[in-house]
Amino acid sequence: MQYIEMRSGAYTLRFSKHETGFGLTVLHEDVPVFASEKPCRLFAKKPTAVAWEISVPYTQVELIEDQVSACATVETPYGGVFTFEDTWCVNETDGFLLSRKVRVVKETPDHAGFASGFSLAMLQNQSLEEINAFAPGAWYQKNEFVPQHFIGYQKNLRYHWFFETQYALPMFAVQDPASGETACLSRPKADVTLRNTDTMVHNQMVDATITFGSIGVSTASGLTLDYIYPGARGTRTRPLPPGWALEPEYNSLYHPAQEGFEDAYAVALDLTCEKDYPAMMRTLWRRIYDRIDEPIVALDNELLYKNCMKLLKALTREYEGSYGLPFSSGLPSAEPMNVAYQFGFVGQQPNIGYQLIRYGVLYQDEEALAKGLGVIDFWAKNSLDEKGAPRIWYNPALHEFEDRPVWVRMIGDGMEGILDAYNFLAARGETHEDWLTFLETAAHWLVQRQNEDGSWYRSYDKNGDMLMESKANTSNVIRFLVQLYLVTGEEALKEAAERAGAWSLEHITKHLEYRGGTCDNSDVYDKESGIYAMFAYLSLYDMTKEARWLDAAVQAADYTETWTYAWSYPILMPHPNNPLSGRNISGQSLIATGHSSADVYMAACPYLYYRIYLLTQDPHYLHFARFLHKNSKQCTDYDGSYGYAYPGLCHESGSFFEQVYQGVYHWLPWCTYVQVDPISRLYDTFDVYEIDDAERLPWEERVRRNDLYK
Repeated sequence: MQYIEMRSGAYTLRFSKHETGFGLTVLHEDVPVFASEKPCRLFAKKPTAVAWEISVPYTQVELIEDQVSACATVETPYGGVFTFEDTWCVNETDGFLLSRKVRVVKETPDHAGFASGFSLAMLQNQSLEEINAFAPGAWYQKNEFVPQHFIGYQKNLRYHWFFETQYALPMFAVQDPASGETACLSRPKADVTLRNTDTMVHNQMVDATITFGSIGVSTASGLTLDYIYPGARGTRTRPLPPGWALEPEYNSLYHPAQEGFEDAYAVALDLTCEKDYPAMMRTLWRRIYDRIDEPIVALDNELLYKNCMKLLKALTREYEGSYGLPFSSGLPSAEPMNVAYQFGFVGQQPNIGYQLIRYGVLYQDEEALAKGLGVIDFWAKNSLDEKGAPRIWYNPALHEFEDRPVWVRMIGDGMEGILDAYNFLAARGETHEDWLTFLETAAHWLVQRQNEDGSWYRSYDKNGDMLMESKANTSNVIRFLVQLYLVTGEEALKEAAERAGAWSLEHITKHLEYRGGTCDNSDVYDKESGIYAMFAYLSLYDMTKEARWLDAAVQAADYTETWTYAWSYPILMPHPNNPLSGRNISGQSLIATGHSSADVYMAACPYLYYRIYLLTQDPHYLHFARFLHKNSKQCTDYDGSYGYAYPGLCHESGSFFEQVYQGVYHWLPWCTYVQVDPISRLYDTFDVYEIDDAERLPWEERVRRNDLYK
């Protein structure tokens, strides 16, 4: 017997015999594209606390009905013996499933622990510079827009592995840009169990309770896509003082190499051929998303909204003569830690002012209305400098605006809040001309500083000069300009928005360079830049009905959702008041490359994805909108059952990937704003708090209401 084959869609998995045993090859329409000459990879911990590593072929392969059974034995130079028992089967179209058992047959004192893995070589590529990769929330294309220490940046390193718990879905894909051939390894089920959390995860750790693996790429033996179990993490680099080279960091985890101990795990291999990177990303994300099928939790959005608004009302007050909210408050008490007002981003003062006005009017709450008016009046009357730019940071204790960069992101945020407040009250017969003058003045400042190519710089100094050369935040003010144009009819605003949109299409969308959205991170890939691109493109589409803007909004939506934990695994939550102590992490979302912290920010997006569903009729967007509308808010004590000082409180962010919450355990205003904003928009458009209730409206009625600028 020379080979055995099994077929899935357009792909064939062939097990062929060579000089030392059996390897496997993936063929696409009879052309070899990926291969694993030695599918069984073993790591055995030596007394020197480093790994003895070997990869071996199968010694026996057998076709039994519609499955292939394969096995191998590894004897180490130190006397250890390990066996591999693999079963391969077809896993949906264009994919296969590996189910593996690795058993310690003979132990030795020289091996305290072991790990194993499967590696698939790219036959047409020899270096990381030649390929694109996709790991949701961590690696996009060639990962050039990430910090130097992060996975994938230093291409000369041998290993590029993350724990699969660091990815928004447990998957990693590699693509040959020339041919489009793509392979993806993933964990097929969300079945990680809680490890023994008595100790922190550390290098060379031996622990029988770890059930997560790692996925990534390496150049140790050609260019390979790898799954390692239990996890290994590296190679990262840590910065050292000037004059020192970046120092590689690598962390190995092991299971006990005790006789009779057995690992059992599964790895899905998905295949596709698409030269277009966004199309590949979308195809594989959705395939794994559907396979994991994370349940949508029960959550009452009307109750959440009302409790969140009561929280915002309670924390908004007149501090030293000006209305606003604390910059940060401790948990679980909500005691202010720092009282400072930020125009947008994490402060979101004017947007919260608008929400208080809206809530006060619709729910007959005079206190909320008065406080909201106080917030908007403060910014409209005080924040413009002599050049017409809004100053974005106010310190009420010092009674002065601080000298901070004028971030384009923050301009867009704060201006939209004041414009929403103006429009809301104007529609009810109450016109605030001073607010409109403020908005027009700031908009003119923006238009005057728009570059010839249609872009803006990321930030400016107090003189209105470029402070950060990056233009990645250009999309952040487009929706504001569009909506102000709809109020004033000033053609210069429309022209500026469309020119900025054209620049964004060419430089952000075309190259999938959604970066720089968070003002406290460097100009790196992140999710908020994708969200603001969605804001921009949908507003341009609503205004013009041009298909190019909807197409761009869809691509931004496809990118942005890949930052969301669409699976869950158990974690230890050391803070009993944190709702994640009793719920799960699905719906939380990774923030930016460079770290693995996650937050509630995707709660800002269910309304966006529902709108895109109505515009495209793609059922995936409906499912994802419903998922976000519920699961993203699991970290919020929305009903008071977890004992925070106010229902509606939640923490800022935290990381989960080591299965122990390590986070920023305090509240910031944006945490609540991003939850109430889409609920208010959903209600204003469809008169409901839940997407499921909007779905009960006739299709024609939903489409009519979704035409926002008609």
